[in-house]
Amino acid sequence: IGTEYSDGTIRNKIAAGQSRAAIYLANLITCSAALLLMHLAALLAIVVIGIPLVGNVEEEPQTLLLLTGLSLATVLAVSALFLLLAMLVNKKSVASVAALLLAFGLLMASMTINFRLQEPEYYPTYSSSLGENGTIQDEAQTPERNPHYLEETKREVYAFLDELLPSSQFLHISQQEVAAPLR
Repeated sequence: IGTEYSDGTIRNKIAAGQSRAAIYLANLITCSAALLLMHLAALLAIVVIGIPLVGNVEEEPQTLLLLTGLSLATVLAVSALFLLLAMLVNKKSVASVAALLLAFGLLMASMTINFRLQEPEYYPTYSSSLGENGTIQDEAQTPERNPHYLEETKREVYAFLDELLPSSQFLHISQQEVAAPLR
């Protein structure tokens, strides 16, 4: 896309009467086809190399197909986002740096959101004492409330962002913890 800008191809397409939406859609179809081929090549490599080295897959075929489809949809969503960025920024180097920063920022945001959502509401507390025969005895105490636990509305916002961000979806797919695949 950056080369199209620098060579003036996009300017010529617009001058010839093409809309930016049509140009974006054509580029999206091209990028999606290339991503599909790369995704299938990666899956083929995983099957050819991974199964002999690691062993058979323990997951059910339906689960594997679901995770594969979800990962492909997520890759296509990220591709559409980066393609939009590449078409909005006409300098190739700036678009590349912005895409890298966006990818890194999305990954950090999704990891932070994931950690915050997994925080327990209460921490277990114990007290240790030295027993009569010199052994250490642990006694469970009343659990202590976690001050960093997300409450009500804030938790809902974090959960929404967790489902919205493609990088969070990648994390859930890689951990095989997809709770609501249709969302």
